[in-house]
Amino acid sequence: MERRFFPIFVVIVIVAILIILYGHNIGNNAEKKPDYYSIAVETKNLSICEKIQDRNKKDACRKDVVRVIDDTSVCDEMDDEERNYCYTEIAEVTGNISICNKILDEQNQGICATGRSL
Repeated sequence: MERRFFPIFVVIVIVAILIILYGHNIGNNAEKKPDYYSIAVETKNLSICEKIQDRNKKDACRKDVVRVIDDTSVCDEMDDEERNYCYTEIAEVTGNISICNKILDEQNQGICATGRSL
């Protein structure tokens, strides 16, 4: 091997060894985002859902926490379809069909009152 390529070869070998030894840890040390959904449901803490950026996931989190804490006021902040489902879930879990009266759409209100899923 010629002398001028030898230093380049040594550097390549050293880099390859470092990649083999430490490459599997790349990304493993990065801080992982907490699973706010699971934490909120497990702790029955609705405010944790607010940390979720995705609107659909945030609404799902609110809905599932609401099922456990029986608080319909949180449903008011949701989009129409999610709000109706939220009220229906609470009515089903609590057995309180008067909650269905909060649903503005008559068809969905009827579905809620009969205990069928939306």
